[in-house]
Amino acid sequence: MRPGPNGAGLSRDVTQGVTLFTDLVYTSRDERDGRDTVILDAGVMYRPARNVALDASVVTSLAGAAPDWTVRAGLSVRFSR
Repeated sequence: MRPGPNGAGLSRDVTQGVTLFTDLVYTSRDERDGRDTVILDAGVMYRPARNVALDASVVTSLAGAAPDWTVRAGLSVRFSR
């Protein structure tokens, strides 16, 4: 069985509809000669409507084999009543 990631996150509403967030994720090595990985993610989420959210974040590797930095953006739509 491979070990899974462990993480912690914080978020804070700064205005109605805007949230700042950060996540710290630790993943143990997959192979005997591999390295553990620690990644930090920080970003903002905007909710212009009840069922719509836009988000953007910057991700950086603090330790291990991962990209030095990455930019992410996304759109989430909830389809429900």
